[in-house]
Amino acid sequence: MSASPPLSPLEQLPIELLTAILAHIPPRTHSHRPLASIANLARSSRHLYATLAPLVHSHVRFTTPDHVGAFVDHVPPSRKQHIRTLEVVQSPVPLALAALEPVLHSLDALTELRLGGVEGDPLAVLNALARSGVTRTVERLELDFGLSSRSSAAEASRRTRTRTKDAALPWSDRLRELSLRTLPASAPASSEGPGSSIGSSSLRLRKLELEAVALDDVALDDLLASTSATLEHLSLRECTTFTRHGLASAIKAHGGRIRHLVLAAPPPSSPRSPPSSPPRSPSLQPASSPPLLSALPSLVHIADDLLPHLPQLTTLSLSSDALLSPAGLAALSTTTPYLRSIRLTGFSPRALVPLVQRAHPSRLVLCAAAADEEELHDEADVAELWSAALAADVELEGPAFEGARERMEWARKEAEKVATATAAGAASAGRRRKRPSTTL
Repeated sequence: MSASPPLSPLEQLPIELLTAILAHIPPRTHSHRPLASIANLARSSRHLYATLAPLVHSHVRFTTPDHVGAFVDHVPPSRKQHIRTLEVVQSPVPLALAALEPVLHSLDALTELRLGGVEGDPLAVLNALARSGVTRTVERLELDFGLSSRSSAAEASRRTRTRTKDAALPWSDRLRELSLRTLPASAPASSEGPGSSIGSSSLRLRKLELEAVALDDVALDDLLASTSATLEHLSLRECTTFTRHGLASAIKAHGGRIRHLVLAAPPPSSPRSPPSSPPRSPSLQPASSPPLLSALPSLVHIADDLLPHLPQLTTLSLSSDALLSPAGLAALSTTTPYLRSIRLTGFSPRALVPLVQRAHPSRLVLCAAAADEEELHDEADVAELWSAALAADVELEGPAFEGARERMEWARKEAEKVATATAAGAASAGRRRKRPSTTL
């Protein structure tokens, strides 16, 4: 009779100890590395695998069309019932929508869906999601229509006009996070009017991220109105189709609960050439002329119109110095008294000094990146900002402050050495006494 294979070290442990190990493993994970580590742990023991199997098989990631075929042909239903997250990443060979639909129909317990490598027009993708029923179960949804937007605008517009009536999606009130990227103007994006795909009469979203999404004023207002009761995180990146007045009105009417705001302007169409000799002025003027001034005037200083209507704001991220005026920058601590974290790009260190000097007494974290590399090495301005931050209990983060932080750390250590040496010298002098003379 053949001998049984030796047990692994973990397999030899008592069941009670293995149960104690399981008690320290989180029931859910959103990172690939911890999930891979848990899979290795599960393979080391039959008892651990029996308990961790739902977690090990909870995430599926497709990087090539071959992965989809293998999943459909070889993964048994018993494993599919454990899948909670499905991710389709962009690859050189895009995934056809027809190949993905059988996968969507086979996943009944999906709670997170990230689609970024599917080829097909946005309306077809949205309709496929509706047919599969995943929109009724997902809590987190990320849709990137970058591949879908390669078709011509005329063809996309024709498809939209002929199929708009079938575009309504039954969004579930379980949806908490929605991220949309590269949704063209021809695709439906509002709950009223032409096309009704994204909006809903009542969504319980906590987080909404829109990047290069074409929304008019009515669509934006409808979308924010449907989430006004729960929305806390709003991110608008490279969205330029709504007007300045439309965004300000929507925020004023429906943004009272927003605590985190991200505004990112589109990158300039052409490389920006630095001025030949920029003047040095103590005023709060931006370090260089923002490209938005001529390309997208509706976005210039748009944050000035939004911040007064965001009383609960705690974190703010701006991608350009053109989004906020110098006066608005200096008054941030007054306009948004609960602000605790600011991430700014394109602002010179000198322009940030008034903001730091007027900071709220509670601790504030400021992460800034200058528009030009030369400003990162302007030691005088950075030192002035650093001194103001120390006085106001503001923590500075970012590459612009690394040099100043290193110099301050060096100075602190040198001061400690001098203080230690001085104290040691004083103590030694106190212990020395002059010996009495023995001569008469």
